[in-house]
Amino acid sequence: MAGFNFGSFFGGGSNNSPLNIFSSFNFSDYNSIKNGSYRKLIKSYYAKDKVDSKSSNTDKVDSDKPAKAGYKDTTGITKMKKESDELTSSVSALNNKDLWAKKDGKYDMDKVADAVKKFASEYNDTIAQADKVNNADVSKQISNMESMTNIMSKKLSSIGVTVGTDGKLSVNEDKLKSANINDVKSLFEGSNTYGDQISKYAEDAAKAAVNGASTYSADGSLTNPLQGMFNNWV
Repeated sequence: MAGFNFGSFFGGGSNNSPLNIFSSFNFSDYNSIKNGSYRKLIKSYYAKDKVDSKSSNTDKVDSDKPAKAGYKDTTGITKMKKESDELTSSVSALNNKDLWAKKDGKYDMDKVADAVKKFASEYNDTIAQADKVNNADVSKQISNMESMTNIMSKKLSSIGVTVGTDGKLSVNEDKLKSANINDVKSLFEGSNTYGDQISKYAEDAAKAAVNGASTYSADGSLTNPLQGMFNNWV
């Protein structure tokens, strides 16, 4: 932000240890950011931005972001976190013991197939959104996820899940339902499985998306990660 001296804010010293930084912490500037002129400036900017957005239909608010005055997610970060979280949830559903419970001595392959198709859909949505987000940390986690999928491609294919040239998954439902149930379970049930690894990468992608968000929220307040840092030290 123009006119703000970050060196002065953190003391300007060469020793970056937490004690030295916060021993010279400029509480006056912090209070200005949290409650004073800097916050007012941000609020004023977003208030103007809100008015401008009403007069033009060229910019649209991301429908996945909770409504907030003047907020526009032009980075795709909000949706990136949403897709990553939903992928993690789809893996959790595949790791649910109830899914693998037998009824009358048989597995419910319709439910298993639905869960696998949901996973494939969320996986595809996540990597598609990652292509729209300019964030190195997110890209790294998605790359890891795709590498794991490529490594497991033959085993996935054996249960009817195919990895396309674009990296996306497709499911042959008939082949999946007739697959060896132990092969399906070995991919998704329990820890250290393919599904478990994908879930971890998705969680890390979601965290990277959060860390890549703006320092300031639309109302001019500090975002939660930065606010939490100040609250822990002040």
